[in-house]
Amino acid sequence: MKILKAQYHINRFNKKDIILARQLAKEATELDPDWARAYANLGGTYIFYLSLGLDDSIESALGEAYKLTQKALSLDDRNMIAYRNLIFIHLYRRQYELAYAEAQKAISLEPNMWVAYLWLAVVQLAMGKPKEVILTCRKSLQLNATSFDPQLIYGIIGIANIDLEKYEEAIDAFKKGIRFDEDALYLRLYAAAAYSLLGMKDEAQAEIKEILRIEPAFSFQDSRYFFLQHNSRRLCIEALRKAGLR
Repeated sequence: MKILKAQYHINRFNKKDIILARQLAKEATELDPDWARAYANLGGTYIFYLSLGLDDSIESALGEAYKLTQKALSLDDRNMIAYRNLIFIHLYRRQYELAYAEAQKAISLEPNMWVAYLWLAVVQLAMGKPKEVILTCRKSLQLNATSFDPQLIYGIIGIANIDLEKYEEAIDAFKKGIRFDEDALYLRLYAAAAYSLLGMKDEAQAEIKEILRIEPAFSFQDSRYFFLQHNSRRLCIEALRKAGLR
């Protein structure tokens, strides 16, 4: 039960939830020292702490994430959360080909697992392939028959559309994601950026109000690793600054 709660909080992806997720995952490893998923989820929190500005040391965080991930794989070499961790560790280190290989391996192990395609889409985004991202996300949505956390998929579709300069399509995707999770910070950030890029200042500022409701102390310095690696990353940050986010 603790690890299911931990995964729920990880997927919400904000500081409060990630802190709670780490606590729950650590407790799960103590309750069952041979549970691969517990170590994999705990390792993942080190990656997401980094993303949310809760850890300033990149290599220290990635090193701990890698150690816990390898522990998980030693207990279960098919653990998908462990592969997710490896993908994001490689992405942070800009080892895109290695990240791509791990994503493909995850799909080969679980070809009907929707989230494996989502991870591949994140890698494709970093590799500058937004058209492929959208196709991969559509496959992910097809496999996600239970509509479990679809906001994650819609978020990646939206970012790919920003890369393609299709801002209205991006906003539509972010809106769909927000309907599933109104407190998803990354959706609010990218929605605000898309509105700003379209010159829709009032709508962008409305999203910024929501961002500050979710994270009152939000700052680009603390969240400098938050934004995914993609072609228009810098453009999105500049658009958010233009809309008034500091």
